[in-house]
Amino acid sequence: MVASMGSVAGTRLISEREMTAGREFCFGKGVVDLKPYTFDPDAVPNSHILVAGKSQSGKTRTTKKLIEYYGKEKDGYRKSVYVLDFSGDMDVPNENVISILARKSKYGISLFEFSKDHESGGIRVARDNIIRMIDRYFMNSGMGTVQKAVLERLITDTYALKGIYEVDESSWNNDLPIIDDMLNLMVDIRESIEMAFDVSLQAQIRKDTERIRSLNNRISVADNDTKIKKLQEDRDMLKDILLENINKYVEWRIVGEQLGREKPRLQGVDEVKADVSFYSETNAFNALRDLRIHIEKIVESRAFSASRPPVINGINRFDLSKLSVPLQKLFTDILIMRIYLKVRERGKYSEFSGRVPGYKIDTVVVIDEAKLVIPMNKKDREARDEPINLIVSQSLKFGMAIVLASQRLDHFSQEILSNVHTKLIFEMGVNDYGSAKSILGIKENDTSFTRKFGVGLLFSGSNPAIPIALPWAKL
Repeated sequence: MVASMGSVAGTRLISEREMTAGREFCFGKGVVDLKPYTFDPDAVPNSHILVAGKSQSGKTRTTKKLIEYYGKEKDGYRKSVYVLDFSGDMDVPNENVISILARKSKYGISLFEFSKDHESGGIRVARDNIIRMIDRYFMNSGMGTVQKAVLERLITDTYALKGIYEVDESSWNNDLPIIDDMLNLMVDIRESIEMAFDVSLQAQIRKDTERIRSLNNRISVADNDTKIKKLQEDRDMLKDILLENINKYVEWRIVGEQLGREKPRLQGVDEVKADVSFYSETNAFNALRDLRIHIEKIVESRAFSASRPPVINGINRFDLSKLSVPLQKLFTDILIMRIYLKVRERGKYSEFSGRVPGYKIDTVVVIDEAKLVIPMNKKDREARDEPINLIVSQSLKFGMAIVLASQRLDHFSQEILSNVHTKLIFEMGVNDYGSAKSILGIKENDTSFTRKFGVGLLFSGSNPAIPIALPWAKL
């Protein structure tokens, strides 16, 4: 719980330096009782923190002070702090800045890395997670059944290119593919299908042309009217087929997109290490074409195939401000799950042989504008297996805490609200107070405190809200 120290006489405000100077983080002083209210993540039962408030309310400023505090050396040790910065303004002293660029990024994160836990890991789990992320962050109208089936096969085939198979755990240590490998595979598959279609049509056109010539020769020497009529009917029918195939071939060469109704014959041209015939069905081929547009966007930034960034014990700020919003979301989704899986693999922190003495947590993830990684769809937002919900509910026992900041309380799921005991609420939008009262049980007279800049309501577990004045408060 948030602790309060004894009554302190004097000024109603602490300095910004005092927020992070001590062993505990000091939010500020109570507006009513003038007591300093502090927080020690290694002493409280629940180390997560949630900060909410509209723009210019002091939310981001407070979050940055929390980052400074978490990154401090304590008893010769530092926590590993990961800051997801979407706007590029979360800079703090003594940080390790990792810039993820929109094009040709030096550093990145692998889309295909997966947990090797034989009970809860494997490429099937990774595949389903990749599909979920691409569907959510890139498909405006949601992914159709055929698109999901094609993407599922593509991901499986991409792992197979590196000799990695779900059923063979010994193959899980092979070098991982990168997103470029999947795009190259898509190109190879398409070229194989196009080539097969091209060769097949050309062969059929040549064959029908020769048959028409043969019929013309037979007609020229025929001496029976009935026989001539039958040969002419056969020739005219072949002409119609020939003209249809010629038109189809011309359209294919010009447009290069439509397969037509027939399935191309792939014998002799399938050099791709995949079942190309699966992708050659018209619907699957169209889905492959549509998916390629989104995969190209992911490849272009290099943020999902570049070198792994160097991280430190201390503050690591991932500046994602140069990425498009979908790429920001994708990167964050992958990174926070990767961090969680890493701490989970070492087991319970209380039993971890490398545990830092006096620490309950040694890993902290900070997400400003958390709405970017929390689903807007209520069903997805409230799902217990939603990654952010899973992390908040499970990560503390593995030594990982999370700090989430957003403009509105209803951006957060009930799972998050229930599993984060310390909440600091600043001024909200006029239309947001109703939901805030409902969600946290804020009393009407308490909301008046938050209308002053730099004053927030501090919640600790089930305790009543306490109005706190931060160093920059305008009382």
